[in-house]
Order: sequence, then structure tokens, then C-alpha cells
Amino acid sequence: MWRSIAAEKPARKELDLSESPTGLQQHETERLSLIRYQLLHAAQQASQPAPLNSLALGSMQDAVESMLGLVVERKRIPVPARGDFLQIFDSVAGVVTGEPSIAGFRSGAAAMNLARVNFKHHGNQAASMTIARHYQNSENLVNELSMRVFSISIDQVSLLLFVRDDSARGHLEASQSSWNDGNYQGAMDELRLAFDRVVRDYEGRKIRHSGQSLFSTKPAFMPSVFERRDAGKTVDSAFKWLENLDEWVKMLALGVDMRRYAFFNAHAPIAVYTLDGSAHLHRRDGIDFEESIFSRCFKFVVDTALAFAEDDFDFDAWSGRKSIRNVIAVAPSD
Repeated sequence: MWRSIAAEKPARKELDLSESPTGLQQHETERLSLIRYQLLHAAQQASQPAPLNSLALGSMQDAVESMLGLVVERKRIPVPARGDFLQIFDSVAGVVTGEPSIAGFRSGAAAMNLARVNFKHHGNQAASMTIARHYQNSENLVNELSMRVFSISIDQVSLLLFVRDDSARGHLEASQSSWNDGNYQGAMDELRLAFDRVVRDYEGRKIRHSGQSLFSTKPAFMPSVFERRDAGKTVDSAFKWLENLDEWVKMLALGVDMRRYAFFNAHAPIAVYTLDGSAHLHRRDGIDFEESIFSRCFKFVVDTALAFAEDDFDFDAWSGRKSIRNVIAVAPSD
């Protein structure tokens, strides 16, 4: 099924972290975002087959320890100078009040930490069901501390601080909002628009002298769509295959994780963009959307934006070439 949707949203104002409705300071907002990201990473690792799923234990412990450290800072809790994981936990549990008692999470946190140490130092692998239980306990503890101390569920903490482009961030916000409202297809539509915007922004700022992207393999003599159609169905199909191949080569050159990209493509609609900037979305039939699928696709888009930000640059030889031509055109002749 095809539907038309505006590809770009009005430019959003720069994200102001000081305007948090929960009274969070900027560094607290950023750290809560990182903690949520650590939990998502741990969940992804825990879903892997053994023994890879044991790596999730380290990520879980990092998330819990990061939250404990943040609570210590907010509450100004005195802790031993070289306190270990459980000593810091006990210090926090003695200050953070409410029901259920934070102290009730101690046995689960201790078991998770012990499993991590056994794997890290001795190579002892925990069973997959045990790792899943450790993750659930860790997530519950982090969420309780987030709610009690910062008055926000960890699931409501935005990951969008990591996305620089305003338009892409707007699509991601709309995607999360649509999912929360039960509009699952709309959420996947927005994820597609967000991913395409991230790629187009990064690629569009890197143009060679010919006006083409640095990441494109297409030659300048490519025939038009009309010329291809006139040449017959077989020729047109061959050029469509070449265009798809060029797209995958471009993604490889950009450093996109192609297995995660294939998973994302299998669930998100396909977007075809017109000259006026509108996107025509082709939704796939027969796809069931679950929370795990949406979270996996959402994290893929955020991870892609993060990867691009790690090694970004601007290169616009095309504009420089046009400027030189304009100077020559207006220069007085001798």
C-alpha cells in the first residue's frame, strides 16, 4: 500500500536540556540517556546465543553502577573512598526511601555482579534464563531508582540527545510518540524517515567536483528513467538492480551495519522521494510489530546517527567549482 507523507518537518529549535520538566540538570539528563542506552545494549546482548549473551552481564552492571553513582551525586550520599559495588548499593539503599524497599533488590544485584565476575575472571558462563533474569532485575532496579530520585521512568528518558540533526530528531520523537499511542505502523513510518534523513544529511555534505556524492558509484552517463523504459522491460529491470546494488555499496562505504540494516529494511516501509521533498511510503504487508522489533529498529537508527557523528566532515567541491566558474564569468576581459 502506498501513501504520501511530507518527508521533512519544520525545523525544530535546538534541544535545550535545561528545560527539563522534571527539574533535571543537563548532566543528569545526559547520564540518564546513557544509562538507558546501556540497558538497551545489555538487552540486545542478552538476546544473543551463548556464550555471547554472557557479555550482557558487564553491560547490566555498568548500567546499575552508573545509576548508583548518579544517585550518590544527586543525594550527596557519603560512600567509602574505595567502596565496592555492594557497599555503594548499601549506601544508596540506606538513603532512598519508599516501597518496595531498594534493599530488596540487593540479592538480585549481588547475584548479577557475581555472575559478571565469574564470567570475566573465570570464564564461567551463566545459563541463558539466568542472564535474562539478571537483566530483568537490573532493569527494575534502575527504573525504581530513576522514579524515586529523578521522578522519571527510565523508559521515558530520551535517547535523542545523541541525534544532532533537528529533522531526524523530530521524526524519532514522532516515532516514539506514535508507538506509545498504539500507532505501530505510523511509528515505523517515522523511523524510515528518520533513518533516511540521517543518511541524506551526512551524505549530502560530502560532494565531489562532479556534483555527486563521495559515496555513490553511479556514472555521469546513467540513462534517464524514460530512456530505460523505452529500451524495454529487461533493460529497465537491470538498471533497477544496479541502483539497488549501488545503494547497498553506499551503505557499506558509510559504515552502516548491513545485517542490522537488512533487519530494519525488512520491517520499515520503503520511501521514494519526489523532487518536492515528499516521501511516498510503501508499507509491507503481513508484518507483526512487537516492542522488541521496534526497540531494535529504533536503536539501529540512533546507533547509525552516533556512528556518523564519530567521523563527520564537510566536503563540497561542487560549490567551490561553481564559485570559480562564476568568478571567471564576471571577470572583465583584457
